[in-house]
Amino acid sequence: MKVLLQGMRNAAGESERLELNHRFAAALGAALEMKGAFTYPFDSLKGITSVVSPDRRFRLFTWPVLLSGGGYLCSGILQVPDQKGKGAHIVTFTDRGDSIYDPGRAILAPEEWFGAVYYQVIPVKVQEGRTAYTLLGWRGLGLLVSSRIIEIMTIGDDGAVTFGSTIFRDREKLPESRIIFRYSTKASMVLTYEKQALVTGKKWNPSTRSFETEQIREMMIVCDRLVPVDPQMEGRYEYYIPSADVMDGYIFSGGCWTFVREVDARNPSQKPKPPPKNPDK
Repeated sequence: MKVLLQGMRNAAGESERLELNHRFAAALGAALEMKGAFTYPFDSLKGITSVVSPDRRFRLFTWPVLLSGGGYLCSGILQVPDQKGKGAHIVTFTDRGDSIYDPGRAILAPEEWFGAVYYQVIPVKVQEGRTAYTLLGWRGLGLLVSSRIIEIMTIGDDGAVTFGSTIFRDREKLPESRIIFRYSTKASMVLTYEKQALVTGKKWNPSTRSFETEQIREMMIVCDRLVPVDPQMEGRYEYYIPSADVMDGYIFSGGCWTFVREVDARNPSQKPKPPPKNPDK
C-alpha cells in the first residue's frame, strides 16, 4: 500500500493517479476486513486521514487525489467492526461531488458521496434516540476555491449508510442537509468542535452602573464567518476570507444543530485550534 501511495503521488498524469488510487483503495479495504484491523494504526500510510467515532462504532479513512484541473477527488472507506471481533463490515465511498445537483440539500448514498477529508466526528442523538454522526471536513473545489463541510452520516441497523439530514436550523435560510463553507484557497478557515462561551443576555449591575453580559459555556461547532474582500465580490467565493473579528457557531439542542451568531471565541482561555492544514497548503 505504501508503494501504491508513493506511485500515486509521483504520477505525472491524472489517469495514472486515479488507477493507482483505485488499486490502493481496494488493498486498504481488504486489509480493513482482517481480524484485528480495527485497532491497527496504519500510521505508515502518510496523507491518509483516519478518525474513530467516540463511541468506537466505526473508523473512517479519507484522503484526496489531485486532479489535473487543480481540484481534488476524495476517496473514503468506512470500517465498522464486527461485534464478535472477527472482522469488519467495509463501505467504500464514491465521490460524485462535482455532479450533485444542489449539494447543500441532497440526501446521498455512499456511491454518490459529496467527498471530503474528515478530521472530526461528533455523535448526536436525533429522532427516537438514534445516533447521527456529524463529520467536519475539507474539500478542495479547484485552484481558487476551498471548502469546509459539516456533514451528517447515519448508519442503519442493516449497515446502510446515508449522508445528509435536515437537522440544521437557521432562521435566515431554508433547511439544509449539510453545511458547505466556500472560501479562497489563499485563506485558512477554522471549523472545529469545542467548548465556547455563549452570551445569553445582559444584566444591569447597579454598583458599577453598567450592563454585564451573562454567559454559559457549551460544546459547539465554531466557525469563522466568511466575507468577501470587497462587497462587489459577493458570490465569488475565490474572494471570500474569514472575518478578522467575528466567529459563529452551531449548538446541538432538541435534536437539531442551531446556528448561533457572534460566538465570543476570545473569552475562553484557549482560542479555537485550526483543523489540519489544507492538502494544497
